[in-house]
Amino acid sequence: MATKYHQISLSDIFSDYQNSFIDDSTSFFSLLSEHFDLNEFIPSEFLTAFYLSIGRKRLYPLQGVTTHFI
Repeated sequence: MATKYHQISLSDIFSDYQNSFIDDSTSFFSLLSEHFDLNEFIPSEFLTAFYLSIGRKRLYPLQGVTTHFI
């Protein structure tokens, strides 16, 4: 008996994630935070420049700010 394969395209994956984001955004963000470490994507030079003392204290951590923009 022949096995039939189904090729998944990138647009199918994107539409599945988009539907998941629209339907249940809290589970989407928990899935995102579980599988992606945002600190790996932030260069160390940018991290030190963000926390550089310029006369004011940062209220929010850099990871919180980047999560807000996602």
